[in-house]
Amino acid sequence: MRIKYLLITSLLFLNGCAMMKDYVVSSNSNASKIVIQRDLETPVLGSTTYIYEVNNQRNCSGDSSEADTRFMVLDKGNPLVSEFNSSGVNIKPNKLISLLFHTVAGFSQCTVIVSFMPEDGDDYNLQLLGRVGTYKANICMVELSSTGKDSKIIKRRSFTAYKACNT
Repeated sequence: MRIKYLLITSLLFLNGCAMMKDYVVSSNSNASKIVIQRDLETPVLGSTTYIYEVNNQRNCSGDSSEADTRFMVLDKGNPLVSEFNSSGVNIKPNKLISLLFHTVAGFSQCTVIVSFMPEDGDDYNLQLLGRVGTYKANICMVELSSTGKDSKIIKRRSFTAYKACNT
């Protein structure tokens, strides 16, 4: 009976993962590029950050009214997780984008939801900072900066929305 339960649970989990859509990368020549870097204090066994595009009304708890889209997966130290779009993602400029960062390290996790409007002619760097799965309290934060495609001048930016979730 226990084996049947585990088999059914595994199949349902795999089916749910297979149904998640991947983010469709912009092929527009003036697309903005988002690069995400992690600077996290994590345990020796590593951590994984799952990043999803979500609707801009997404709350910290509960499901959104629309399906989330897999945007990027960044991993350090877990051979069972494959990275996805780790070198960056081209997005449409002048369209609000909302991203949910969910970092897992062992049994610890933290989540941040951010939104911003990428401008035409700029590329964006989002830096995930904090600590997860250590003996100290979990804390995650995201910082935003942009670089002009022509000028290469780095500018600090603000998010239009920022939600640090207590998980």
